[in-house]
Amino acid sequence: MSTFNRHREFSDTQEIRRAVRGYGWDIDYTRTGPGDLGVAAWETHLGDLLLYREHFEFPMLAYGASPFDAFSVMTVQRGTLRAYGEQLSSQGIILFPLGAEIDLVGSSDLELFHVQVSQERLVAEAQAAEVELAVSNRALLVAPGPDRIRHFAQAMEHGNAILAAGDVAAWEEAEKDLVTLLVAVFDKEAVSRMRTRESIGTMPEYAIRARSYVHSRLPGELDIDGLAEKMGVTRRHLNRCFKDHYGMSLQDFIHYRRLHEAHNLLRQHPVGLNVTQAAYTCGFNHLGRFSTQYKQLFGESPRQTLRPASV
Repeated sequence: MSTFNRHREFSDTQEIRRAVRGYGWDIDYTRTGPGDLGVAAWETHLGDLLLYREHFEFPMLAYGASPFDAFSVMTVQRGTLRAYGEQLSSQGIILFPLGAEIDLVGSSDLELFHVQVSQERLVAEAQAAEVELAVSNRALLVAPGPDRIRHFAQAMEHGNAILAAGDVAAWEEAEKDLVTLLVAVFDKEAVSRMRTRESIGTMPEYAIRARSYVHSRLPGELDIDGLAEKMGVTRRHLNRCFKDHYGMSLQDFIHYRRLHEAHNLLRQHPVGLNVTQAAYTCGFNHLGRFSTQYKQLFGESPRQTLRPASV
């Protein structure tokens, strides 16, 4: 059985986005507050299982999709997570069926723990146990009350301990136990009884459409009044829906998104680009204010990002 432990650190959300794509996750991260640039990940393979932790030192909003060829489960180890408009406790669990949509807002100093197993392995185990797996294009938030969920939470803690200690002798048994429990938590009948939230019933449509709109346009080409009019609501109502769902105002999110895009643009070091051009491209008209807000968010000036000290 091939196994390995790996610890990696990233200095930018684009780097971790590329890394998680290697696991099959297609996630876009937007930084929504100050904090150290560091993002860290630890991973261990237990046979067909992938166990990994992510630690974000800055608050962020993440959206996208989980793997289309694997089932995944996630718990919060530290910090707070707003998932699909609901505050997730450290005892709660998120189930990700194949290709489930991602809609998460994380606090600073957030640590997440995941277990992922291939579709082929889980389906085979489910068939052997005569269990029908729950299938949905939306993640499911599950409360920790029922026995299966409580046992799974304990197994997750055990797996996390293995990940931290590298206890090779315990890997084979842990893998078997975790796959068995994964089958149990994705059991269609069990999920129908245990489910407390499903995104289709709790995500305010206006908030989701507004977030999608912001991500689909260049930062300097946003027309929120036009978007609200198209939705048939006032800008004030749209902003209230967004804040209820994401915990921040739509204007604040747009502001962070513009800063985030400016950071990504400057990190590419394109020939001929200067800070003023980057600021205007991303919708900022006051260069001094842009530079101040940029440094507050990223801990360095735009000029330092464009031309790092090592260059």
